[in-house]
Amino acid sequence: MGALRDFVADVLEIEGAAVEPVGPDGLDVVAPGPLRAAMGWPELARLGFGTAQPPDAMPIGFEGEWLDRFGTLLGERGRWAERALVLPSPVTPPGDPERLLDHVFDLPNAVWRWRGAAPAWARCLLLAFRYTAVSDDRRDGLVWLCFNQSTGAVLHDILPRLHPLLLAQDCEWRAPEPDMRHSAGPPWDAATLRTRVSLLLEHVVRRELEPFLRAMRRRLDRDRARVHEYHQDLRLTALRKLAALADASSEKAENDRRRETMRVAGLGPVALGRIDPCLEHEVR
Repeated sequence: MGALRDFVADVLEIEGAAVEPVGPDGLDVVAPGPLRAAMGWPELARLGFGTAQPPDAMPIGFEGEWLDRFGTLLGERGRWAERALVLPSPVTPPGDPERLLDHVFDLPNAVWRWRGAAPAWARCLLLAFRYTAVSDDRRDGLVWLCFNQSTGAVLHDILPRLHPLLLAQDCEWRAPEPDMRHSAGPPWDAATLRTRVSLLLEHVVRRELEPFLRAMRRRLDRDRARVHEYHQDLRLTALRKLAALADASSEKAENDRRRETMRVAGLGPVALGRIDPCLEHEVR
C-alpha cells in the first residue's frame, strides 16, 4: 500500500492539509475545513494503509468509496499531463544497424540502403484505467496501457523500464517544446484512441480478472444446480401426489388433482444452461 499512501499524502498536501507519516502504513492528517467537508473527516485524522496499520487508524484502500471520494476531490485535475523526458546522457545507437535491419526487412523485389540515423522524439501515450468487479466479493485494480503514437506500436513492457526513469534524480522532466511535438508527430484523435484502446483494454482486464471470473462461474454453476434440484424435487412431489389421487373421485380430490396438475405444468422440465458473467467497460 506504499504507492496508495504516497498518492493520498500528495493529494492531501495539494489540498492544504498538514500530513505526517506514522510508521510504514499510516498518516496523521490535519485537514482544513473544505477538505474535512469533502472527505467527512474530523480536523485531526489518522489514516491507515495495508496490514500494518497504526492503532485507531481509519482504513483506506481500493475497496469501498475512498477512490471515488478522492476522484470527486480532484475533479478534472490530474487526468492528463504531458512531459518531455530528457535522458542524462545521449542514447548510443546500435553498433551495426544495417545488419539489424537486414533481419527485419524482407524485400525480395527491392533494394534498400542504409543512409544513416538521427535522433528523434517519440510520443508515448501512457493510460491508466481503474476497474471494479463485484460478486460475492469485490476486486479493484489498475491497468496500464502504453502506446507509441509515433509508430502505433503497443509497448507492453514500458512500465518496468519507465519506472526507474520516473524515480531517477538525474532525469529531467519538462514541458515539451514545439520542435519536440513536431518531431514526435501528431497525437491520435479520439476515434483512433478508442479504436486502439477498446479491445486491448478488455483483453487485459479479462486476463487480470480470470481467477475472479472462474470463481464466479463456479458459484453460478453451484447455484444453478441447487435451483434445478429444488424445482425438480417440487415437481417430483407434485407427480407423486397426482399418482396418489389417481383413483380418488371426490370433489376435494378433483380440486387437489387440478392444483397439482397446474403445479407440474408450471414447474415443467428444468433445462440446464450455461451462465456466464458479463464484463462491461467504458473507455474515457
